[in-house]
Amino acid sequence: MSVIRLLTEEDYEDVFRLAKYAFQYQLTEEQKQFRKQWMDKQDILGDKDC
Repeated sequence: MSVIRLLTEEDYEDVFRLAKYAFQYQLTEEQKQFRKQWMDKQDILGDKDC
């Protein structure tokens, strides 16, 4: 069963790993910090398997 929920800061590394796999790129730590700041200002929904 999957659940759609609002992602939190705890989910950011999972988001980065998925993007790395799906789009075949690597983020630097500086890029991750910038994206985390941007993501904190957004409502991001995720579909997670339970």
